Amino acid sequence: MRKIKKLILGLSTLLVASGSFPLIALSCVKTHPQKPAQIVAGVKTNDQLKLTEEQTKNAPKSIVITDGGPLKDKSFNQSAWEGLIAFGEQNNLTFDKYDAAEIKENKFDDGYKAALNNGYKYWILPGFSHIDAMTKFYAANKAAMKEKGVVLITIDFDFSDKADPGDCVSILYKTKEGGFLAGYAAGAFLSETETAEANRTISSFGGSNDPGPGDFIEGFYKGIYYWNTKNAGKEVHTKAKKVDLSTGYEPGPTMTASIDNVLSQEAKMVLPVAGSATDEVLSREKFSDKYIIGVDVDQSQIVAKKQETFFTSITKGIGQATYDVVSALISGKQLDKYATGYEPGKKNALLNKGYKDNWVGIAPTRIPGDKGKIATEAFEKAKNVFKNLEQKDLEWLNSKRSKLEAGSIEHKDSQETIDALSELLFK
Repeated sequence: MRKIKKLILGLSTLLVASGSFPLIALSCVKTHPQKPAQIVAGVKTNDQLKLTEEQTKNAPKSIVITDGGPLKDKSFNQSAWEGLIAFGEQNNLTFDKYDAAEIKENKFDDGYKAALNNGYKYWILPGFSHIDAMTKFYAANKAAMKEKGVVLITIDFDFSDKADPGDCVSILYKTKEGGFLAGYAAGAFLSETETAEANRTISSFGGSNDPGPGDFIEGFYKGIYYWNTKNAGKEVHTKAKKVDLSTGYEPGPTMTASIDNVLSQEAKMVLPVAGSATDEVLSREKFSDKYIIGVDVDQSQIVAKKQETFFTSITKGIGQATYDVVSALISGKQLDKYATGYEPGKKNALLNKGYKDNWVGIAPTRIPGDKGKIATEAFEKAKNVFKNLEQKDLEWLNSKRSKLEAGSIEHKDSQETIDALSELLFK
């Protein structure tokens, strides 16, 4: 037992500098040594996707390869890893069947080579930092990858148009739906907690004029707009007719100027969609007696301070999507539902799912006391409203239209759509 204990303590994910994977198959150990102590993804397993005894014995190897950050980041990497852990634990797989590679110093090629040399079939790649590195690696190593039957599962970026048919499943998220939930809930919350109309206000900004940040904001504003159409006298408004979608994703003069501008508007609730901008907003003195909304994951678990200001986070179900897709691919069950369009060796799949599949959602509030209870009640109202949306309203939500009316114009891009919504909400 002392020898086993020593071995366990020495185990770790792949550090690219070391160039090797830990191979673990200890029957007396039930929990993967790299399982995070704090679980963040909330993955729901599905008995219908469980492997047979024969499939468990012959299961191919799967691996999460981080996007350059740490594995246990309480964000993208960890969420994908928790999805794979859920699959492994549900099927009692030995640890040599599923693992994680933590990329150091942006040495993606070394990580990919190690995965290839160690016989991993399913490579789970969370985050768009993989795009350039995998594009080059795939072009240079396609023959070897095909020989070993490698299938790429790309998360939050589309690689299906770059890989040969049957080599890739790409996962995207309908974040407008999560944004809508947060927006409608914000309307319900602010209308009950803020008696002064001047405090029933919101603001936002984004890193670039792209669907990535834009869909969060567009969905959020549409949720508020929908609330306003149903609740005369309790409307929530914007503090500006236009939204800055040019802040970039790293701290600097451009982001600083945008944050200063947004906070000067004195909106009661702020939605930053620009990488490190959430931390930047929280660090400002002017962010006082206000609420914030995170994106991608439950950002209240990541920040170092002011967690109690988080109304919610608009989340992507990275762990759930990982579990669903890996389970379907390896079990061969319900491929039409969880890997729609994919055919091994024949067709790639581009998946884009939303709230009903648990691929997007909203995180629990961190607001304390009675206001926290009101926020939680607002979330339930928003979920019920979303579940009962008519088809025409769902089509509006997922379109580039700002107005609900049938036949209203489609805007050309995120900037134009969001500005139109912001003007509709402005007062």
